[in-house]
Amino acid sequence: MRRLLTMASVIVVLASCSPAAESTETTTTSAPASTTTTVPPTTTTTELPDLSVSSPAFEDGEAIPAEYTCDGADVSPELNIVGLPETTRAITLIVEDPDAPLGTWYHWVEFDIPASTGSHKVERDTGPIGVPGINSWNLEGYMGPCPPEGEEHVYVFRVYALDSAVDLPAGVDADEVTAAMDDHLLDTVELAGVYSR
Repeated sequence: MRRLLTMASVIVVLASCSPAAESTETTTTSAPASTTTTVPPTTTTTELPDLSVSSPAFEDGEAIPAEYTCDGADVSPELNIVGLPETTRAITLIVEDPDAPLGTWYHWVEFDIPASTGSHKVERDTGPIGVPGINSWNLEGYMGPCPPEGEEHVYVFRVYALDSAVDLPAGVDADEVTAAMDDHLLDTVELAGVYSR
């Protein structure tokens, strides 16, 4: 009887060591997941600077040299306009004295000045640069600062960027020009100088 038990134990041990007794769990080896990186297309956008106007003759808020006034050669100063909007097709330039005793006095009115995106230079003493309007002396062209003796006035050089010409005849005044610009105005900027006598 003991011999039978021993043989049975041997059979059990052998059975447990056979390949059939190995774990029936399936080991799954998966290939590593592929990672796709999407790189957005590179776009280059050139941003225009903000609209600005400057002059080599004077800084904003500073004194205007006598050369550009009634006490000197009375010629218009050079102006450099940058940052015109992309759809700019014309410029209007108005120079005014808001401190004049009788109300705003206009020194220069020019409109329908041809222009395009980017920058525009108004040369010194150029004469007509677009269609001339009339100033407050009822004359065409630039007439510089000429305040009463003992007074300091501010003179504003205002630039208007328009999406089209206003198509007015020469000789109209500043009020007519500004009214005609309403539907075409893209942006405006100013440069101010002071002058006293």
